[in-house]
Amino acid sequence: MRHLFAAIAFLSLIAACATEAETPPPVLAGDLVLTKRLTVQERCERGTGDYQDIREGAEVLVRDGAGAVVGIGSLELGETGDHPEGERCFFGFTAQLAREADFYTVEIAGRKGPHFSHAGLVESGWKVTLEPGR
Repeated sequence: MRHLFAAIAFLSLIAACATEAETPPPVLAGDLVLTKRLTVQERCERGTGDYQDIREGAEVLVRDGAGAVVGIGSLELGETGDHPEGERCFFGFTAQLAREADFYTVEIAGRKGPHFSHAGLVESGWKVTLEPGR
C-alpha cells in the first residue's frame, strides 16, 4: 500500500511539472497608432517629424518592473485606417515573453511607453494599443 501511495505521489508530481513545462509564457501583441504624423501611400512606411524612427522593423522591447528585458519584437509594416481625427497608421507587433512579471513597460524604437499590469494584460488577452502623444 505504501508503494501505491508513493507511486501516486510521484505521478502527480510528474504531471504537475509537465503541465508547467507545457505552458509557455504569453505573447504580447499590439498596435502602435500614429495620427496625422505619417507618410501615407498604400501602406504606412514610417512616421514623420519626431516620429521618423517609427517604421517597419523598429525594435520593440518589453521590460519588467525592474527594467529587465523580458520580450523582444519588431514593428510590422504599417496599415492605414480612417479615423475622425484624420488618417491613422497602425504598426502591429508581437513579442514572445521569456517570463511573466507583475508589471511591464513597452519600448518602441527606444521610446519608453506606458506601464501595464499583469492582471490588466490578462484581462485584455495580452493585447495593447500604444498612441504616442495621447
